[in-house]
Amino acid sequence: MKFDGSLNAAWAASSWGQQAQLFAQDEADLTEVVRLDSAALALLVKWSQACQARGSRLRILGADDNFIKLASLYGVAELFELAPLH
Repeated sequence: MKFDGSLNAAWAASSWGQQAQLFAQDEADLTEVVRLDSAALALLVKWSQACQARGSRLRILGADDNFIKLASLYGVAELFELAPLH
């Protein structure tokens, strides 16, 4: 699933109602995301856990340095298959 703009607390709250659709996917494309905060990361963690429950991993496309730093800071980077920007 492709995302753009800011992924923040408001995005996470509005996306929670669509979790069944989101969590059925195994890939999140963040290449056009300009900002991602800890609330959005928390939603991605829940999404990753849903993937793990069905024997998969959430692949994050376009994981920029800020995403990697934030995920590492919270100790959740290992939950994702990261495909960084080149």
